[in-house]
This record gives sequence, C-alpha cells and structure tokens, in this order.
Amino acid sequence: MGMTDDCRRAFEIARRRGLSPDTLEALKHCAGEVLEAVEAYARYKGTHERFYGSRVDFVRELERQRQAFAGELADVVMCVLSVCGKEGIDLGKSLDECFLKNEARCDEADKDDSD
Repeated sequence: MGMTDDCRRAFEIARRRGLSPDTLEALKHCAGEVLEAVEAYARYKGTHERFYGSRVDFVRELERQRQAFAGELADVVMCVLSVCGKEGIDLGKSLDECFLKNEARCDEADKDDSD
C-alpha cells in the first residue's frame, strides 16, 4: 500500500469515526494531537525524575511511557494522513519535495560554515 492509499484509508477511518470532514476542524484536531504528544513526551522524559522502585520496574515503566509517546505520534501522523486523503494531496510527493528543500538548506549551511 502506498502513501496515497494510506491517506485515503486514514480519511475513511476518520469519517467512519464521525470526526469532522471540515479540513480546518481536522487541522485543529491535529493540533490537539500534537499537544497530547508533547505531554506524553514530557511524561516519558520525566520518568527518570519521579520513579521510585526496582531497576526492572523502572525499565518497564520507561518502555511503557515510550510506547505511549509513540502512540501519540502515530495519532498525529494519522491526523495528517486523513487531511491529505480528504484534500487529495499526494503526501509522498510533498515529502520528497520537503526533503529536497531541507537538504538544500543543509548544503547552504555547510557551505556558509566552510567560508
């Protein structure tokens, strides 16, 4: 399955779940998912500071928090895929263009650093 199929699938899932088909509302939902990812990351990174227990339990809790963070990131991606599916955006093509644009910026920065 390609990226375009993933976008269509995500949009169909969002539609079936009753999420708003309005793109602006979907983008607001995406922003909420990003905030949830930020909170999950903070919990994951904060595990070191607030955990009291055995090393084995600590490792398990750390992995549990890491998986929670990964799940929130997946929600963000699913949200973006859904918007692309609704809008008919070729996300694979857009990502390729974005990679090229950012690689060019790196090349420019490397050139500036060598001057």
